[in-house]
Formats: sequence, C-alpha cells, structure tokens
Amino acid sequence: MNNEFADTYLSRGSEIWNIDNYSDFEFNGNITVEVINENNMNISEGDQLAIFSNGECRGVVNATYCPINDKYLFPLMAYSNIQTGEDMSFSYYSSLENEIYENINTVEFEGDMIIGNALDPYIINIYDEVPNNYNLGRAYPNPFNPTTNIMFTLSDNGYTNISVYDLQGRLIDELVSGIKLAGEYEVSWNAENRSSGVYFIQMNVNGFSATQKIMLVK
Repeated sequence: MNNEFADTYLSRGSEIWNIDNYSDFEFNGNITVEVINENNMNISEGDQLAIFSNGECRGVVNATYCPINDKYLFPLMAYSNIQTGEDMSFSYYSSLENEIYENINTVEFEGDMIIGNALDPYIINIYDEVPNNYNLGRAYPNPFNPTTNIMFTLSDNGYTNISVYDLQGRLIDELVSGIKLAGEYEVSWNAENRSSGVYFIQMNVNGFSATQKIMLVK
C-alpha cells in the first residue's frame, strides 16, 4: 500500500500509472479481471488496475461497469516484447480507500493471450492478511488450447510442488517445484506439444494435497 503515491494521484487528477508509448511493444494480450477482497471492498469507476514487469508499467485500465453481471471489471491489455514467458505482477488502486495495493498477483505473459471474459473473469483477491488456508484454484480456461492458468494460495511457507499427470498417472510436467512463501500465486501450463485429452493438476505442500481435472482440446 502507498498512501503518499495515492495522494499525489488525487492532487494531479490524472491516471496513477501510464505507458509512455504502446507502439514500443511487439506483443499484447487481454485479461478481464474482477478484483475482490476479504473485506468486500466496493469497486468504483475511479479504481485502476495496472500490470508491471521489472517495475515498468505494461498496461493500465480503469474499472468499467458490466451490466451483464452487475459488476465493475477491469478489461486490461498487457504489452511485452517477449512473446512468451515474461512474469508480470498486478497493482491496484482503490479510489474509495485512497490506497494502493502493490504486487497483489502475478501472471505469465503469452502473446495474444485471452484470459477471462465478462461472464467468467479472472479473479484477483486482495488479502489484507496472509491467507489462512491452502487452495488450488480452478484452471482457466478449461477446456483449453494450448495454455491454461492455475491460481494457488499458501497459508504458510513451504516446499510446493504442482505437477501435471496424464490419465495413466504418468508425470507429464512440473509447474512448481521449490520453496514458496505464504501468499497467492499463479502458474501457467503450455500444452502445445501435448495430445488432446484429459490431464490432472496436482498440488502438494506441507501435507496438503489437491487435484483437479483439465481437458486439452485441439
């Protein structure tokens, strides 16, 4: 959170973040985001969501009211000069609270990616405190081709493994394997070189285990 930065925004009456020149970037992708938190914070048109890479703003958008589901969403366009694999993080400005929430979530950029839509947006949770449980979020999109994204939350630090298995139980890919701090994360799986069919995502950390089915359709 950064109140001083937010106060500067209010005094100058302009966007809190910006991109100097969109034409500097070769690739782009779209993420339709819904922001929620544990305190049921209200979203308004003055709220902003931005995405960053190495401290550089790569996209910013104000909240937009969606009458289909009676919610404020953030149709965010992200930009990069790396076609795939660049890690990006989100920051959020709440106009009602006059607060900035920094590095609230991460995503791996893919050129021409389309993540979420008005009816099924990509959810970003803002936690005022460390999550109090472990969770393996549902993959999106699912079915998918060729990339799907999985959010997961950790209530404690620990060695975390998230792997992909086929119907025969064979290990196909390891998406996460290492020590992670408590918090919320996102990981992507690119199945471009895999055959169509059913796969399983399994998460193991500190004795917690969860599995979900995903379907690759080509």
